[in-house]
Amino acid sequence: MTQCGYIKNYTSDNMDKNTPYHCEDDTHGDSAYCIFHDKKYLNDDTKDEIKRLFLDKLHDSIKTNKPLLCIGYILPSLSIPYDIDSINIPMYFDRAVFKMEISNISNIIFNKKISFWLTTFKHGINFNKIKFKMETNFRMSKFENKSTFKKINSDKLMDFTNSKFNKIEFIGGTFNQIEFLDCKFNSIVKFMNIQFTMDVGFRIVKFHDMGIFSESSFSSKINFDKSVFSKLMRFSKIKFTDAYFNSDLSCVSFSDTDIKMINFGTNTSWNSNDYKIYDEIQLENDNISDLENEFNIKPNNLESIKNVYRDLRDNYDRNLQYDISGQFFNREMELNRKYKDHRNGNEVKIIKRPLCSRTFSIYRIYGIIAKYGHSYVRPLIFEMLIIICAILYFLHDCHNDQCLDPISYSINNTFLTIMPFSTLTNQTGTIPIILKLLFLIFSGILFISLKRKLERKLRY
Repeated sequence: MTQCGYIKNYTSDNMDKNTPYHCEDDTHGDSAYCIFHDKKYLNDDTKDEIKRLFLDKLHDSIKTNKPLLCIGYILPSLSIPYDIDSINIPMYFDRAVFKMEISNISNIIFNKKISFWLTTFKHGINFNKIKFKMETNFRMSKFENKSTFKKINSDKLMDFTNSKFNKIEFIGGTFNQIEFLDCKFNSIVKFMNIQFTMDVGFRIVKFHDMGIFSESSFSSKINFDKSVFSKLMRFSKIKFTDAYFNSDLSCVSFSDTDIKMINFGTNTSWNSNDYKIYDEIQLENDNISDLENEFNIKPNNLESIKNVYRDLRDNYDRNLQYDISGQFFNREMELNRKYKDHRNGNEVKIIKRPLCSRTFSIYRIYGIIAKYGHSYVRPLIFEMLIIICAILYFLHDCHNDQCLDPISYSINNTFLTIMPFSTLTNQTGTIPIILKLLFLIFSGILFISLKRKLERKLRY
């Protein structure tokens, strides 16, 4: 018998340091590898044998208090007997492949490091009620089927950097520090009822399908810098302490979540920068999939959408980004113009206002004149037009009356027209009165716009 020819590196005690590993088991038959490393050996007839030999190695490592080195092993699945409720040795499954069945582990405490670096779970994993006392390494792992982490408690870093997931669920539990740097979520992802006590990293993550963060709290910083949200990502009833987003958020819903503590980076965009949030877009989408209904993403009342716009406005105001803040105020006003709540008994439904109401409403006029109070340039332009109209009118009136000084006549009467408490003299008809009223209206709108701009700067 000769020694197995499998030689690779593994992560040892330091996640960033590769340590050489040479399998010490004997080869079998004509193979150059042992039964754990021979890619052709595992099948339906041999899986029970491999499970038994793996458990023998596990018990031997526990008995001798030596690390369990399963580097590059090809196993049917990962399972630990129920009579083992605590493991006090490091366990290394780097480069391993769990090939035939879902890996189930529950009700156990890992007191030492456990590593799954470059590990492939062909049928996913189901970890339930597990405590990780030391670092847990899932770097560059592949979860090719549905995987569940339920009621997990992790005291140290749990690292999923560069991993790939299909359907993944984290339900319940407490995580001290967790890292998903440059991960790819190719199917649905759920984080529900979880407490994150330290930093959480989702930098440069690609979410290719829907996801939800629900009823969870982040006691420290969560970082979504340059993450990609290709489909709906919903944050529902989330408590943020310090969150950072810096990418396109067109598919992100913050309904029922306080977003005042979120920092939005310079690369943040909202629906190609027309600043329409996902929840409003869904009002115009009648083709809601069953999955979207499961995530309950269509808003039930108008106020929930307006609250998101208000929180976004306050957030950008606080960060002195008044132009973007004004865009969210405009969206809120447009929402009021286009939609209303319709109550039928205890049921509330959002419906579109009639076309006539949407087109000729006060909201519409206010939006055209002053961008809902966020433009002082437009009222000024309208006032200038009124002054020009007044001058032209009085020049024409002077010509009819054959006055001696047309310019002085038109200027004096225009001045009387635009002054709030002046009295019009030597005039006939109603045009000067109409011009005066219009000038007063636009002056009031201009005052509101300037007052709003000044109040925001003084507020923060």
